[in-house]
Amino acid sequence: MRRRHHTVCTIAGEVDRLDTFRRDLRTFVSTYDFLSAIVDYEDVELEKRALFARMLAEVLKDSQRHDPAIDLSDVTLTQPRAAQTGGPGA
Repeated sequence: MRRRHHTVCTIAGEVDRLDTFRRDLRTFVSTYDFLSAIVDYEDVELEKRALFARMLAEVLKDSQRHDPAIDLSDVTLTQPRAAQTGGPGA
């Protein structure tokens, strides 16, 4: 029981870290967009990193919500049943 609680706490901590990273990335992108409209940085590498961060933020936005893990270790299958749905011969 203790090990499971520790694992759940560890996972929750990692999810919090990932959410913080996602927020920080979006903050960087919006701040860079704002400041680069005012100041010409003349830095190609910075522009590349900002473009990468913008694209990464879009990808991470789609995976923003984490489905909680469902623990099925205590579930017992008592009445298994097979059903054919569609396909050949249906």
